[in-house]
Amino acid sequence: PGGAPKSIAAATATAAAAATAHRQQRGHSGPAAVALAKDQETIKKMSCFRAVTQDNAEALLDLLNGVPVEVWGRWQNKAGRDLVALAQERGSSASYTVLMRLSGGVHRRRHAVLRRGEVVW
Repeated sequence: PGGAPKSIAAATATAAAAATAHRQQRGHSGPAAVALAKDQETIKKMSCFRAVTQDNAEALLDLLNGVPVEVWGRWQNKAGRDLVALAQERGSSASYTVLMRLSGGVHRRRHAVLRRGEVVW
């Protein structure tokens, strides 16, 4: 059920990006290009909120690739929730982890090397 919409959104975003690149190469960077870029961001934003709702961390990571945290951190849904708040509210732990790692809120820690007989408590 979740596969088809994600593919459609990805294909739409790819087509929009290709059209933008084509226009920029030809020197068409006026208001129409700005509107297209805004539409592209809106599609990506909606797809990210869908990925968080479905707790699809892989899709979320792909969608946010190359999008600065300063940009996606400001995105809000119609209820006024950002991606992190939505992930917390929905219990989307995999998506929450992706968002925290991308924002610098979570760092991987190295585990200490334990020797046989060492007390760990």
